[in-house]
Amino acid sequence: MSLSGIPPRQILYSLRQRNKNLPADSRTIYTLKAKLRKEKLQNRSMVSALFEELEKEGFIYNILYNTIGHITHLFIAHPLSIKLAKIVSTIFVMDCIYKTNKYHMPLLDIIGVSCFNTSFYSGFAFLEKEDKNSYIWALSAFQKILENCDPSVIVTDRKLALMNAIKTVFPNTRNLLCIWHIEKNVLANYTKHFEHDEKVALEYIRNTWLSWKEKFVSAWTDNCLNFGNRSSSRDEGAHAILKLYMQVSTGGFQEVKEKICLAVTHEFNEIKVKLASTMNLCTGHFMATMGLPCTHKINRLQGVPLSLDLIHPYWRIDTLRLDLEDNSHNDVTNEFDKLLSELSSKYQMWPLSKKEFATSIVTKLLTESDTFFMHVIRRLKGKPPKEKKKKRNKFNRMRPLKI
Repeated sequence: MSLSGIPPRQILYSLRQRNKNLPADSRTIYTLKAKLRKEKLQNRSMVSALFEELEKEGFIYNILYNTIGHITHLFIAHPLSIKLAKIVSTIFVMDCIYKTNKYHMPLLDIIGVSCFNTSFYSGFAFLEKEDKNSYIWALSAFQKILENCDPSVIVTDRKLALMNAIKTVFPNTRNLLCIWHIEKNVLANYTKHFEHDEKVALEYIRNTWLSWKEKFVSAWTDNCLNFGNRSSSRDEGAHAILKLYMQVSTGGFQEVKEKICLAVTHEFNEIKVKLASTMNLCTGHFMATMGLPCTHKINRLQGVPLSLDLIHPYWRIDTLRLDLEDNSHNDVTNEFDKLLSELSSKYQMWPLSKKEFATSIVTKLLTESDTFFMHVIRRLKGKPPKEKKKKRNKFNRMRPLKI
């Protein structure tokens, strides 16, 4: 249970569920955990044990020391993280998480986005301080994992040192600013620029707002492949999950590395299960709604010609017969010519009075204006108006006579 990251109080609770008379308390659990750590070190220093474990477990890591031999920078990437980062390397979210270790070092957390729109841990870097050189060192180590392939987009908040490092290490990558942080900062700071001096406000907008517009305004962000990721909320959620695994903020590099392993393995298995279920389980939803064969159907028919019956007629241009000429006008003309021919033949046999009547009708049709007929046949739009009820004369009502 300790290796699974379960807190001591929950370990104790689980043991007491099995044995109510267990002669142990929280201190007993902490003592046993310390004993396990000591046995694991095998008389090695914590740093030596850490490096041996990193090499043995297939981590990619890098280290920087200061003049007195203390570690100032440590980059680590789990082998499962490396595998996912190489496969899905289009977009990453980067931010630092704090209070994770007893050395009070910020931990740069690099988060990737899977094809299921879920997050996965791609790499971690303990930094002595958050300056441009430190970020360049960490991003350069991460770039080696990607085999010098620049991501399409990296989302960050407005950390100038990190943004400048991204521009240096990934010059072909778009750096988008977190829209959530922007909204919070605008609400918090705009009043002091607009309250008194309008010129100062305009200068502030010109020098600050406009200089960052290409990093968050839709007109600039919508022309790059970002899969809808325009905020660092994904990274915030990953921070929260990682802290649940860590439980305390006083662990060393080795303890933090063990918790990272638990978190990374969990995320990897989640993605693996989703991928397996998606490949093997077909709900038929796509074919039912789109009228096209789904990927599962196509995979099963590999090497076999697809039947046109699998394609709904809606998508098939071979079933459409659209005549470009409109023959309806010709049909009406032919029918009218037929009537005129019939009228002409009968006209010769009619008496004079009937001929005069027919002539007057045709003459009236030819001489009357079109507006007359339009007025006659036109129907008003909308609901027909209600007829007004006739008011009854109050003097015509029958009143009962008083006796």
